[in-house]
Amino acid sequence: MRSGWSRGAIAGVGVVAALTLGACSSAPPVEPEVEQPIVEPRGLQPPRSKIADGLVVPEGAELAGSLFSQPGEEVSVDDWAAYLTVDGNPFAVWDDLAQQARAGDGHPMLAGSADACTWTLPDDAATPEGGEATDPAPRSTEEATGSTAPASTTAPPAADPNLEAITITSSAPTQEVDGVECSASAPTLVKGIPEQLTMHLRSGSRLPATLTLQAVWGAESAQAGPTALRTTLERQSRQGGPVVEPGPDPVPDGAEAHVPEPQEQEKSAQLGPFGPEVNCFADVGYQRLRLPHGADFVAGGFADGTISVLRVISVEAALTELREQVSGDGTSEDGDGTVETVKLVGGGPVTRFSFSVSGGGGGCGALSSPDGRFLIVSAHGD
Repeated sequence: MRSGWSRGAIAGVGVVAALTLGACSSAPPVEPEVEQPIVEPRGLQPPRSKIADGLVVPEGAELAGSLFSQPGEEVSVDDWAAYLTVDGNPFAVWDDLAQQARAGDGHPMLAGSADACTWTLPDDAATPEGGEATDPAPRSTEEATGSTAPASTTAPPAADPNLEAITITSSAPTQEVDGVECSASAPTLVKGIPEQLTMHLRSGSRLPATLTLQAVWGAESAQAGPTALRTTLERQSRQGGPVVEPGPDPVPDGAEAHVPEPQEQEKSAQLGPFGPEVNCFADVGYQRLRLPHGADFVAGGFADGTISVLRVISVEAALTELREQVSGDGTSEDGDGTVETVKLVGGGPVTRFSFSVSGGGGGCGALSSPDGRFLIVSAHGD
């Protein structure tokens, strides 16, 4: 996957990160002239709204803003990403969208929730009993000794209590969990053009429930087979061995009853702070971006909390304010960032902005929607 669009959560599993663009730095924030009321989220499109390529928003989810696109780097097709908030059963939302993809153009084999989803554990979670004894028995003499002679027997891998602790079943988890993470990707061909479709969902006490869906086009996208989070972790726990092909099955009935309550979606006052606290500001340390004048906060928490969606009156004015926040007067060694407007293959321009702080600082970026009504804003710490 291309940098700027996605990241790898684990080896072999593509996880959507963002359509944005670089890092962020900011000067002293613009202080609101008067105290403003909290604004309820706006710009959320309801279930069954169109996304792209025949896909629609599943029941239990809403589309934040609209589709975000930018020109593909390899072919004459626009890459795109959609950011969804989830207020229903996260497994049902996942399986609805994955099934739509499998039934659509090219039939990308996105995994069902059984293979794509795992429980997430708190940072201070105890190691499961027996969790250190997870090394599988060698499957060949070469693995055990370096010899290429075949082994006389093949022992089954030992059970991995760490994997069992995060595997979702109909029963309550065996230890405390703080949420759910699902991730899967699948290559396909649509009208002879390679495409990689990637989906990532997070829900839990540390982040609001969100799902990001991304399509990247080009030959680079068709090199890997389908991947899914749980099946990749299973293969890693066995230290190799046969590839476990992800399947379409959902998690067992009743699993949704054990999903922890997700963190509520952020609400931001007009001109108020939003997004994570990061060090992407030229003149100050860690702080948060503030909403530009006339902008509404739609939703956040995407890409592990680094992406927010704003509704704006003017893309140019909003980007100017964000640029001034991160770069100050533009006289620092990091300059004042980069703003460029590019034309989409599908028609219409989009504008993107990026700024990064050198010497171990973070970065911020933004990308406008093709209709000019929304921005996605990314904020990354060092």
